[in-house]
Order: sequence, then structure tokens, then C-alpha cells
Amino acid sequence: AYMAQKDLLLPWRTLLENALLPVMVQRIPSEKDRQEAAELFDFLGLSGFGNHYPRQVSGGMAQRCALARTILFRAP
Repeated sequence: AYMAQKDLLLPWRTLLENALLPVMVQRIPSEKDRQEAAELFDFLGLSGFGNHYPRQVSGGMAQRCALARTILFRAP
């Protein structure tokens, strides 16, 4: 997977929606996908921020969300 230096999060989507975006492109996210994202958010120190928008968090947190999105991406 590839991760750009800039976070490139969509400002009209929450952090969780941004992280699950690659899954949403392929299919409707399952409960397993959401659970995996929640565990990854816990690991990356983003627990409790899934419903925040990118403008509401620091640049470092946005970058960690972009990292979560990269990790959650699985090529079809």
C-alpha cells in the first residue's frame, strides 16, 4: 500500500469513515471491518475520535488516521 506524506483525508467524512473508505469503495463495511478499524484506532491512540472530522483533530492525529486507512486497505 501507499501512504502520501499529506494525510489527504476527506473533510466531509469522519475519521472512521475516512479510515474505512477503501473498504467502502469495494463493498459495504461489515461489523468485522468496523471492529478492526476500532482496534486499530485504539492502537494508534485515536480511540474516541472516530466521529470527529479532520478539522477537529491535530495534524498528527489526521496522519495516524491516514495510516489506519493505509493498513485497512486490501487489494481485491
